[in-house]
Amino acid sequence: MIGLSIKRYSWCFILFMFLITLSVTVSFGQGKVLFLDEKLNGFTRAEEVRFYNGGNLYEYINGQAVFYLSYGFKRLEHGVYKKADKQYTVDVYELNSRLSAFGSYRQQRDEDADKLDAGAEGSILTYLTVFYKGPYYVEIIPTDSESEDIGTMRVLAAAVSAKIPGDTDIPPEVALFPQKGLIAGSERYVDENLLSYAVMGRGLTASYDQGGDSELRVFLALPDNNEEALKVYNGFNEKIKNGTLAKLEEVQGIKGETPYRGMAIMYIRDKYVFGCLSVKNEDMAASVLNQLYGTLKKKQLVQ
Repeated sequence: MIGLSIKRYSWCFILFMFLITLSVTVSFGQGKVLFLDEKLNGFTRAEEVRFYNGGNLYEYINGQAVFYLSYGFKRLEHGVYKKADKQYTVDVYELNSRLSAFGSYRQQRDEDADKLDAGAEGSILTYLTVFYKGPYYVEIIPTDSESEDIGTMRVLAAAVSAKIPGDTDIPPEVALFPQKGLIAGSERYVDENLLSYAVMGRGLTASYDQGGDSELRVFLALPDNNEEALKVYNGFNEKIKNGTLAKLEEVQGIKGETPYRGMAIMYIRDKYVFGCLSVKNEDMAASVLNQLYGTLKKKQLVQ
């Protein structure tokens, strides 16, 4: 009888623990509403909030999931809001960092869109509103043509932005690029495959007017340490043909031709690798890179 009681107790304990585990699992699966409250400045949530993670994002946006995963996607909070006869989907993506949110926004925004005063930076069209704030990237989309009302979407965007914590400034790394000759709004960031080369890792690019119809593309790779920086430098060096020494104070550098991208110049200092592609005016390119290096020194990012 004692053995039977112990066995029954063991099974009850196992069942109890299973139910607790199931409860916790379901709770995590449902997620916790962080931003999309039932009421937002005159808007009412039309349905329960849904949540997605890296494992099931494909179920919601299928092919586009790869894009967000490349920016270190962590979580999506998806809701639907209505106001009178207008209805909108609101998607709040949590990405790897402020830079990741900036990069995602700059890639997704339409160049012809109007400016939106929400988050750190935003833009708006009749069919799409986007902005970012801290590590969060937000999309607001009308569910039908009757809801394509820019004024209403501006109000909704402001309400969502107010719920999201984080800085409303552009990431400081973006400001490292010299302003002279910079094509406004051309700065971009990727968490991987800078310049479409896997060896380059994460980093920033910006375009400069070098006369005529060509643009100088300046890049700044952001590896984690000096050792990784050397791997980036050596890896990109393999793309350069007929390379010769590029001079910049005591900085190691190289210049030469690259397939389909014209002349390239590249330097390495500590954990930063920087340079440019499509060089048409070498003096102008050298000036931009000198200024970029000067900023890195001024910010004490290099020794």
